Amino acid sequence: MRCEKPMPTTIQAGSPPKEPLIPERVLIVGCYIACALIWGTTWFAIRLSVAADGFPPFMSVAMRCTLAALIVAAFSLAGKVKTQKPSSDQLLWLVLAGAFSAMGFGLVYTAEKWISGGICSILNATSPLLMALVATVTGAERVSKGSIAGSLLAFGGIYLIFQERVHASPDQALGICLMMGSALLAVINNVILKKHTRQQHPLASTGAFAVACAIVFWILTFAFERRPLPMPLPVVPALAVGYLAVFGSVVAFAAYFYLIKRVRLMTMATLVFFPPIIALVVDALWEKAVVLGPESYLGIAVTLLGVAVCVFSPKAN
Repeated sequence: MRCEKPMPTTIQAGSPPKEPLIPERVLIVGCYIACALIWGTTWFAIRLSVAADGFPPFMSVAMRCTLAALIVAAFSLAGKVKTQKPSSDQLLWLVLAGAFSAMGFGLVYTAEKWISGGICSILNATSPLLMALVATVTGAERVSKGSIAGSLLAFGGIYLIFQERVHASPDQALGICLMMGSALLAVINNVILKKHTRQQHPLASTGAFAVACAIVFWILTFAFERRPLPMPLPVVPALAVGYLAVFGSVVAFAAYFYLIKRVRLMTMATLVFFPPIIALVVDALWEKAVVLGPESYLGIAVTLLGVAVCVFSPKAN
């Protein structure tokens, strides 16, 4: 992973340079591992939060984002979040990115009513393929022929998964389409954040996203789901929402925003390669409602192979 070199500093006599508590390279690697582990388990946590005995999808997102916003606010009040006031242009891009993030959340939570976390994670892993397309169109980065070949291979794997899910249930086929839409929105979000919000503190960006999503999804909850908050709260879904808020939103997204300012877009895209493997292990241990057949597993293997070709192929000059 590439990280930015620190600017040279002038050292005064008798005043040794002040070393950071944790070297930046260590922080980058730690944030990368944290994102991979957390995002590998959040898919199943979402399934638990929107289960039959849990919360409606919009309410679940609203609760998660509200709790995440409160946590960030607590850090801010404690003076742990230092950020500069965004310019009008940056604020506009943050609002746009927040809108895309909210739409992506809605698609994911709705999709997970019908398809397993493992399948969702596999479909989300196609974002490097979409990233290659968006990066080329926007001129953000050049992509290699290997990325194009990997994209074609991976989409062939998605076709196999889609075919079996169509036969299993039309709702599962719809869930696949929703997840692909979410993956595309996430890619557009990455480009916006990379190009237009570099100066913002990671937790400040996380808080802004959480507040925007919370407002949007409470409005959607009252407008469309029209269900009161269940009392007493169902234990397992509530614990899942808490895990998603603390780790899936605050910890993982703060690490994600830290990374996106310091590594290449295609390096960020490799993050989607490892969580699917973790998610499939979690599904194998605990998922009971959605059973995958041979065609789906073949499609998963082909998709991951395509993603690997796309991500790890030599970069374009």
